[in-house]
Amino acid sequence: MEDHSRHLGHWIKQYTLLVNRALDKTLKPYDIGRSQWYILYHLHHEGKMAQHQLQSILHIESATITNLMTALVKKELVKQTADPNNKRYKVVQLTAKGEALWQEMPDPLKLVRSRSLRGISAEDIATARNVIMTAAHNLTDDK
Repeated sequence: MEDHSRHLGHWIKQYTLLVNRALDKTLKPYDIGRSQWYILYHLHHEGKMAQHQLQSILHIESATITNLMTALVKKELVKQTADPNNKRYKVVQLTAKGEALWQEMPDPLKLVRSRSLRGISAEDIATARNVIMTAAHNLTDDK
């Protein structure tokens, strides 16, 4: 039987799972999940935008963005309004409460990245990045 722990894909998956767990742990005190954090991130940095645009940026399904937005609106962190140009679409933006929470929260990506890459040289990080990027590129549909 093949030892899958020797494969790069095994360790990429393990790293992803551990990063997600660490992100969740960092965000738990703020009652925010990873996907909600990414929405707050984009609204903070890019401002008001169409909900479907945010859905496209995050590469998520319509039902997923709807559920995430419902939770964020209920928490009063995000405001949803009808798009004045097309009533079928919604425009979303941070509320004052959402902006205050954003300012209070640490950057979980920065914290997790710093912790996970501690003791690894910049050269080794660059090599790992290049290997993974090349492997991903090799699997794109245009090959």
